[in-house]
Amino acid sequence: PEEERAATLRDIGVHAAWAANRQNLEECGVGRVSCTLEDVGGFWEQACLDCSTLEERYEKCKALTLGVDLSAFDDAPVDGPEDAEGRQALDSVKRPRLST
Repeated sequence: PEEERAATLRDIGVHAAWAANRQNLEECGVGRVSCTLEDVGGFWEQACLDCSTLEERYEKCKALTLGVDLSAFDDAPVDGPEDAEGRQALDSVKRPRLST
């Protein structure tokens, strides 16, 4: 039972990392061309050597699959435009008022 669960989670992680690479290739033209599920399975095995939790393994596998260091994005701002013009444009959007 535990081995089956681990195998299922591995398969899900491998497929998700492979799909992320494919989506990046289709949408941005960036990623590993001709990357197969078997290739990503090898990345998963490599991640298992370095990582102890499932989440860490998936993130490491995905990074290896995409060929990028995902930690470089950890400090990137995610809350919107940093320039004054971008903030002004967001501020001009009418927001619905909530009634109480």
